[in-house]
Amino acid sequence: MNLPAEQLETAYSGEAGKAHQMLLNSTIKYEATTDTEQSLIGQLETHLSQGIKTLKDVGYLLAASLYRRADISSLCLPRRRSFKN
Repeated sequence: MNLPAEQLETAYSGEAGKAHQMLLNSTIKYEATTDTEQSLIGQLETHLSQGIKTLKDVGYLLAASLYRRADISSLCLPRRRSFKN
């Protein structure tokens, strides 16, 4: 999904959020990934390794969460209390 950062909350409180939750609850993250998906995962992890500083970064996190379980993810994310747009 390619949404402006300021539309993420609205989108994920509706149908997009329901679809995302269904995918999270599925076995998709246990499936073998293609080379293309591995490349995308690498890009997401590289971006997120810089930390979540903006609302746009939340979109990267949502995408990464579809491919990696949080308990085995190689991501090490610092905690932040507020985001910049």
